[in-house]
Amino acid sequence: MALLVERVDIGADRLNVRLRVDGLTGLVRKMPDGEMGRAA
Repeated sequence: MALLVERVDIGADRLNVRLRVDGLTGLVRKMPDGEMGRAA
């Protein structure tokens, strides 16, 4: 999970999560075809 999240800011009335685009791209490349449809 740490490879996907760049930063998390927690406020009294909000939660802001910044994701790493390169981490998401790498994750998608490692997923076999069709796996995303079954997970959703």
